[in-house]
Amino acid sequence: MLRLKSKFGRNVLTLASGTALSQGVTVLISPILTRLYSPFEYGPFAVYLALVSILSVLATFRYDYVTMYAESDKDAWRSLWLISSISLIASVVFLPSLFLFRHIIERWMGEKLSFGILVYACISIFLTGIYQGFFFWCNRKESYRRISESDILRSICAAIVSIVLGVIHWGTTGLIFGSIAGQIVGTSLLMIQTYRSREKVRSPKINELVRLAKSYKECTIYLLPAGFCERVSAQTHIILLSLFFGSSVTGAIGLHQKVVSLPVQIFGNSVGNVFKQRVSQDLRKNGNCLSLLYKATSRLFLMALAPFLSLLFAAPVLFSLVFGAEWRIAGEYSQILSWVFLAAFVVSPISPLIVIGGFQRFHFLMQLVMIPLTATSIIVGYYANDVKTALKLFAVVYFLKYLVQLGVCIKVAKGSRPLSQA
Repeated sequence: MLRLKSKFGRNVLTLASGTALSQGVTVLISPILTRLYSPFEYGPFAVYLALVSILSVLATFRYDYVTMYAESDKDAWRSLWLISSISLIASVVFLPSLFLFRHIIERWMGEKLSFGILVYACISIFLTGIYQGFFFWCNRKESYRRISESDILRSICAAIVSIVLGVIHWGTTGLIFGSIAGQIVGTSLLMIQTYRSREKVRSPKINELVRLAKSYKECTIYLLPAGFCERVSAQTHIILLSLFFGSSVTGAIGLHQKVVSLPVQIFGNSVGNVFKQRVSQDLRKNGNCLSLLYKATSRLFLMALAPFLSLLFAAPVLFSLVFGAEWRIAGEYSQILSWVFLAAFVVSPISPLIVIGGFQRFHFLMQLVMIPLTATSIIVGYYANDVKTALKLFAVVYFLKYLVQLGVCIKVAKGSRPLSQA
C-alpha cells in the first residue's frame, strides 16, 4: 500500500479515491442503464464519444501543458485564458465542419444526426478544453481534492440525467445529453472553486495571450501531432467496428470501455499526474528513479491481479448477471481484452516517463504506427467475418505496445536519454 505519511502517497490516495468514487457511480448505475438502453443505442453513443475525444485534442492546441509546466504562475494563469479562447474558436469552427461531413459520421454511427447532436458535440469539445486547462492548474497547485470533487459530481449528474432520459425513451440522445450535463456541472464546479481560491488578478490583454502562445509554440508543434495520433489510434477500433460490424457490436465494446477501460484510463491519469511530479524530482536529484518505478509497477500489478483474473475466467457470466442477458456478449469481448486491461493498468500510470525522459520522438512515432496496426487488426477480422478475431488481433497489438512502453520507461528510469541528447 502507498504510505500515507509520504506526500506522494497522500496525493495518489486523494486522486485515486476520487476516481474510485466517480467511477463507482458509473459502474453502479450501469446495470440500470443497460436495462434502459440497448446495445444498439449504446453503439452510436460510443462513436460519438470517440469523435469528441479525437477533436477535443485540437481544441486546446496542447497549451493545457503550459498550465502545468510554465515557469511562472502568471504564465500558467494566462494560459487558462488562452485555452478558453482557443477552445471556443475551435468549437465554433467544428460545428459547420461536422455538419458538412455529417453523412460520413452518420455512416460510422449508424444513426441519423440531427443538428442538435452536432451542437452537443461542439459543446462537449469546448467543455473538455476548459476542463483540461483547469485540471492542469489544480494539478500544478496540488489541489487534488478539488479535482476529485469535480469528477464525483460530474458522474452523479451524468448518471441522474441519463436514467431520467432513459425512462422517457430518449435513446442515444439521452446518453449524449447525460454526458453533456455531467461535463457542464463538473467543469463549472472546478472553475468556481479555482476562481474563489485565486487572488484577484486582472484579465490578460490579447497581446499578452499572443506573446504567450508564441513563447510556448513548441507545445503545438510537437505535442499536438503526438496527442492527435494517440487519440486517433485509441479510437480507431470503435469507428471501424461500427463501420464493419454494426452498432450492436460497438455498443457492447462501449459498455466494456465504460466499466473496464475508462476507469483504468482515468485511474492511470490520476496516478500518472502525481507520479510524473515525483519522478521529475528524482531524475533531477539522483539521475534515476528506478526504485520508484519498481515500487509503482509492482503495486499496480497486485492491484490489477484480482479484476484481471475475474475478467479472464468469468467476464461473460459476470456481465450477464450484472447487466442483463443481452449484454453477455460484452463480457465475452471483455474476456478477450482482459490482457490489455492488465497491461494498461500497470503501464499507463508510469508512461509519462517516456516524455519526461526526452523520448518525444519515440512517443510520436509509436502513436503514428498504432493507427495502421489497429486498423489492420479490425480489417482482418472483417474479412474473416469474425469480430472476435478482430478483437484478439487488437488485443495482441495493444499488449505489445504496452510491453514496449514499459521497456522504454525502465530505460528512462535508469537514467538513459535519447542518442540526440546523450
